[in-house]
Amino acid sequence: MTHGANGLDANHVPFEFDGNQGEHGILRAHVARANLICQEIGSGSDVLVIFQGASGYISPTF
Repeated sequence: MTHGANGLDANHVPFEFDGNQGEHGILRAHVARANLICQEIGSGSDVLVIFQGASGYISPTF
């Protein structure tokens, strides 16, 4: 999630965790320059990354 001139914006971007970098590791992602998210954020901007855990269907007959 980013917060830019147009308010909050949520984007589905795949991330990779690199535990060998920094004190606690770092998250890396790749976004094409043409993607509007690149224009919304600048270098060092705060963003919120949300991870979704495993999910599954539970039948109503359970």
